[in-house]
Amino acid sequence: PEDRRVAIDPNHSHFVFVDDGKEGESAFGCEIDLRAEFETCICTTSFGNDDEGHPLPTPPMVLLVVGGGPNTLENVLATLKQARPVVVFVDSGGAAKHMRDWWDNLALRAKKSPAAKSDDVLLQSFDLVLPAGWTEDKYRDRLRQICELGKQPRGAMKMPQLSFFSTSDDVSAGNDLDMRILTSLLSDVEKMMEAVNLAVSWGEPTIIRNQLDESREHDKSGLARVFEKALLLDNAPVVETLIQYNAQAKAVRLSKLWHATLKNLGMVGGDGDVNLP
Repeated sequence: PEDRRVAIDPNHSHFVFVDDGKEGESAFGCEIDLRAEFETCICTTSFGNDDEGHPLPTPPMVLLVVGGGPNTLENVLATLKQARPVVVFVDSGGAAKHMRDWWDNLALRAKKSPAAKSDDVLLQSFDLVLPAGWTEDKYRDRLRQICELGKQPRGAMKMPQLSFFSTSDDVSAGNDLDMRILTSLLSDVEKMMEAVNLAVSWGEPTIIRNQLDESREHDKSGLARVFEKALLLDNAPVVETLIQYNAQAKAVRLSKLWHATLKNLGMVGGDGDVNLP
């Protein structure tokens, strides 16, 4: 029927359709497991080597959650089961706010606060209108699993996989959307120097300091590579930060810096030959 059709997003360039044989409302959500597995395939693949022959870092990912309903919970749960980070935009309402409310209520219970609510009372406050195949018990179970998996520390910074962003939070307490997303991405990176490499690409000295402060031993060769990258990117604050952590200039390949400078000046031809005036 016409009223059960869903328009595809015109802002997307490509689409992957999943057909598991179901039709109508029962078909909603059949793509979730495949999507999570496909994302993991992308995020565990190195797409080439650098100029030294080292495999390029695997791409990290973060799931951004805006509003949503029951199947949004399924998407979040599938992502967390694949050990991928999730950032929830609380102010968008729907399932996003329900996750935050459930998370906060668990924290109140842990503190034995009289403000903590029972599961039933909290669910009633959500005024749920559930589609076919969903019950309050199922909704409760998904929230419970999400919070359980979301609190697990992972990645180079050993951070919980589930985090929340709200415009009502105090800016002085770290309420910075860009930083929240970037920091969450780093929980999808296991090696500290890979995280530093990403932070250098982003031009974020604060994240670089946080990473290096967390590690007692620094990979000198890795630090030299990211130092060289910062010089190539001509990012003075990042270069200064890395020098503070004893990045050694003697390990930088000056020939590469020289070639990059000439290229920026338009003095390197398409064949790689230097064209001096």
